[in-house]
Amino acid sequence: MSFFREAELELLEAQCWSALGDWSRAARHGRRATALQDAHFTRNLALYRAQLTGDLARAGRADEAAATGHQVLDLLTRVQSSRIRGMLAGAARVLEPRAGAAQVASFLTRHQESPPGRPGARPEP
Repeated sequence: MSFFREAELELLEAQCWSALGDWSRAARHGRRATALQDAHFTRNLALYRAQLTGDLARAGRADEAAATGHQVLDLLTRVQSSRIRGMLAGAARVLEPRAGAAQVASFLTRHQESPPGRPGARPEP
């Protein structure tokens, strides 16, 4: 149970506020969860950031959501999780109407081009 610390509690609170539709409050707790999470727990960090991406997108913070989404894609090169990919896909759907913004367009393109086996992987130059 070494992972069940303050970061996990912040994520649970973020999920509760998200379920209630208070995405700004959910995002505040999501930010805390990601800041408190030990980088050793890569899967949890990806999960927390995926939750944060969706909450930011739903709160109208498109650029911030896209930046966080990129962080999730980076982590998904090391973590296999259909749950996290599903959360990120939901956030991408919310962001689609904002595809005219450069940061959002970049995230949406990268998300769409991410291979299923290695989401977020970028080809080597």
